[in-house]
Amino acid sequence: MRWYKVKRAMRFSKKLKNRFNEITDISEELTMGLAKIIILGNQECMIENYKGIIQYENQKIILKTINGIVSVEGNDLCINEIGEGEMLIRGKITSLTLDE
Repeated sequence: MRWYKVKRAMRFSKKLKNRFNEITDISEELTMGLAKIIILGNQECMIENYKGIIQYENQKIILKTINGIVSVEGNDLCINEIGEGEMLIRGKITSLTLDE
């Protein structure tokens, strides 16, 4: 298959997913696999749709997502809950960065 046909098929697939989201009112992060990050004050951070743990220390937790790398920094950080594709980090969070 030629490259331009693959590229065109990928664009069509993305348009189809976006249209599906509009019609069904399902959030984009669920169908596109995008990371969803919820911060509660400076004590908790819920991250959904992560792909893996790169680094885990009590002052820094780094995760891989489809969007890029999520880095949570702070003091006394711990992974309080972990499930399939979701994680709850607790501690005193001082910064959160997303790098592509």
